[in-house]
Amino acid sequence: MVIDEWLQAQGLPKELAQEVSACLPKRQVMRGCSDFECAEDVLELNGQEAGFPREKLEGFLIVGTCFNGDLVAVDYREKVGHMYYLPHSSLWDEEKDMRSCALEVAESPTDFESRRFTKGFPEDCYGGVCELDLG
Repeated sequence: MVIDEWLQAQGLPKELAQEVSACLPKRQVMRGCSDFECAEDVLELNGQEAGFPREKLEGFLIVGTCFNGDLVAVDYREKVGHMYYLPHSSLWDEEKDMRSCALEVAESPTDFESRRFTKGFPEDCYGGVCELDLG
């Protein structure tokens, strides 16, 4: 199964699956602090063996990671196509709703890919909160 088909099977619309697939590197190379993972790693991060509490990630598909362990995810339920950082510290906190902790960083995977190396772009959830005007 090609990655586009797998992404669609997870709930992403066809066009969004194709856009995400186009952003994934052929092989994993750390290009920055926040990054897309290669297709093989995306499959692994979203699999049972990764051990993430799936109910906390409802509507998000993990497509990458930040240097500090935060997750890079695409929303396929509410703001379809928008990219978020999900704080790793909130994954295991039963009291916290992941959506309320998520930091929106881009309007699309392509937007994320093109902006993530620009000055002031957040490197992770903490950096994002410090650098963005959320008020």
